Amino acid sequence: MADSERKASGFGEGEQSILLPSLDLKVSPQTLAEIQRLYHEAFRLYGAVALWNVRHRDAPSADVAILIAKPLRIYAGMDGRRLAERIEALCRATY
Repeated sequence: MADSERKASGFGEGEQSILLPSLDLKVSPQTLAEIQRLYHEAFRLYGAVALWNVRHRDAPSADVAILIAKPLRIYAGMDGRRLAERIEALCRATY
């Protein structure tokens, strides 16, 4: 992909994934730490049930963490839904 095509597509240098577009969510370092804690908790509790097809990341950004909310809502039961709502609230998602 040429530089002009990469800029037009919205991907920066070194980014190759078309599946994870940047949502450009800005959060404080303390909030990001809490988001990451909830993200890891979600994988620990619901990885095999709801997140089996999602790649686990060691240090997810808010943009990545928000993407697990939908499968949690659908497949992880009411406790998973509550966890998804907490992640969304911290990411300031407006669905």
